[in-house]
Amino acid sequence: MSQRRACEVLAVDRSSVRYRSVRSDDASLREAMKMMASERRRFGYRRIHVMLQRQGISMNLKKLRRLYRGLWRRDLIAEADAALIKARTLGPSVSRILPAQL
Repeated sequence: MSQRRACEVLAVDRSSVRYRSVRSDDASLREAMKMMASERRRFGYRRIHVMLQRQGISMNLKKLRRLYRGLWRRDLIAEADAALIKARTLGPSVSRILPAQL
């Protein structure tokens, strides 16, 4: 089946099927952010932005925030802070409940 007919059947524009991203590879920026985030666990994206600028790596803050969110969703930050986040969400009220009360 031709691409034109397949796109007609699926009700999809051919231009969106043919689209190839031209976004540059951000592997080096992600690596620098990983290093900074692993050194300074408590730093957020704004502080990491300042630290990277001091190292001579400049980028748009919105782009850095997007990459930082990607790190958070992936393994680096999420694995290391999972226990801390769990403890914060459960809070001290859970520990006060006695097993007999359940």
